[in-house]
Amino acid sequence: MVICKFEKINKREFIPHLDIVRAFNMAFRRAGLFVNYSEGFNPHALFFFCQPLPLGIMSKAEYFCVDTIECASDVTSKLNMTLPNGLKILKAKNVINNPNFAANCMKADYVVEYEDELPDFDIRKTLLDKNEFMLTKADKNGVSKTKNVRNLIFKLSQNKNLLKMQLGYGGDNLRADAFIRQFSEFYAWHSVVKCIKKIKVYDKNGINFDKRYFDS
Repeated sequence: MVICKFEKINKREFIPHLDIVRAFNMAFRRAGLFVNYSEGFNPHALFFFCQPLPLGIMSKAEYFCVDTIECASDVTSKLNMTLPNGLKILKAKNVINNPNFAANCMKADYVVEYEDELPDFDIRKTLLDKNEFMLTKADKNGVSKTKNVRNLIFKLSQNKNLLKMQLGYGGDNLRADAFIRQFSEFYAWHSVVKCIKKIKVYDKNGINFDKRYFDS
């Protein structure tokens, strides 16, 4: 088993999750790297990714595990020669067992860059000190539903044209793009969002994935 951290930047934020999985599958083939396959009528390469990243969001903190006998250094060097631009392996490590990234993630840090400098919203007084932050979104049938997501907003701060936030990620997930839309409505402020970038992921004990899986 090899676990990997990778980045998804540039125009790759507009590629769906399943296409990212296919890109890694093809990159392994082009690099001549061995991957174990599932059994059964329709076998597939054994890749195990973290939670899917919504379209339009860049990331410096994506993770997956692959069932392979290759060494981590070969996976890093060979994949980075065969992956398309915008996808890059940042770290890799050999492990014995699949860490199940998707089940262990709980929070994620994001940075939102706006075209204009944010006004002084006094975020703590107007939002963080409150017990409610109502988010309205449409379900798969197009029916609008409103839900209190205040318990999924862990940190929020602003600095010039940047909004930094720590949101629920994983089983109790708060999509960064959905939150940003509601944030704009909440303050009646609609500057152009230049980019949304995920920069860190944390487990259920609040430990950064890098520290838990790569620094131990």
